Amino acid sequence: MMFNKPHNFFLGTVINVNDPLQKGRVQVRIYGVHSESTDDIPHADLPWADVMLPSTGGGSSGIGSTVSITRFSQVIGFFLDGANFQIPIVIGTIDKYERDEEKGLSEQPSPHDFTVPVKKPSDIDVFLTGATNLEKAWNWFRSTLGGSYSPVAVSGILGNLWIESYATINNNDLSPTQRQVGGGPGYGLAQWEIGTDRYNELRERSKGLDINKMFTQLRFITYELDTYSYFGKSRLVEARTPEEASDIFMIHYERPKKYKGPITKPRSLGGTGTDDIISAQYSSAIERRNAARDIYENFTTVR
Repeated sequence: MMFNKPHNFFLGTVINVNDPLQKGRVQVRIYGVHSESTDDIPHADLPWADVMLPSTGGGSSGIGSTVSITRFSQVIGFFLDGANFQIPIVIGTIDKYERDEEKGLSEQPSPHDFTVPVKKPSDIDVFLTGATNLEKAWNWFRSTLGGSYSPVAVSGILGNLWIESYATINNNDLSPTQRQVGGGPGYGLAQWEIGTDRYNELRERSKGLDINKMFTQLRFITYELDTYSYFGKSRLVEARTPEEASDIFMIHYERPKKYKGPITKPRSLGGTGTDDIISAQYSSAIERRNAARDIYENFTTVR
């Protein structure tokens, strides 16, 4: 490859580390190139920068070293295309004093810390990346804060949320404001029942954050999975297929009440029964499985 232009070096601040292509890229707001105002250049319009790894990093198919740069890190790099400023490459990080406004906009150090940021944006969903609510949820659960779940596990989670939040009547997307169809107590992505301990904990854990937002509800799901073993996280992370993950999340997390009788736990969940027991006892199991499979193929198929 011939390089005809100088490789302009830069300093910048990392704004987003949730690479939709899962290549370890980061979005960087570069000093002197990008305005600090999001009105001029929104976060979503910032370029994705590849991160240079050592020669032991493999450099193919995710083999070798992984990128551990965090949001709001200060990085140094250069533009591979010189003065065109379109192909940034990050070569390292530089320690810095963090400004108050950056502390206020940064994600909390723990996915369970719902403290209101010092400088809360008007829409807290800016902390999520993606063009749709489904994509935002996928990126969240794949991220470190969201739990670093495998694509199989995330598909099982989202297949259930797809059905629970009536995505087919919400422009085929997840809806954090959906009330239970028919006037029941269910609300939100997971249809938490208003007035129950789980719903009250959602409100309590939000500590002032808007519970109608994707960000708040996704964080609460991560919190519940991490905090209460009976919600099935240990089984979820061991799921081998989206369908198995969907069954696990349905039975352990969504915990449906309406079924025809006592259910023998199927082999896929560590029991002795056949897997078709679930679909026979829970009418929506097949819909959830199908949604989980579709979501898995949508986000993992190379186009």
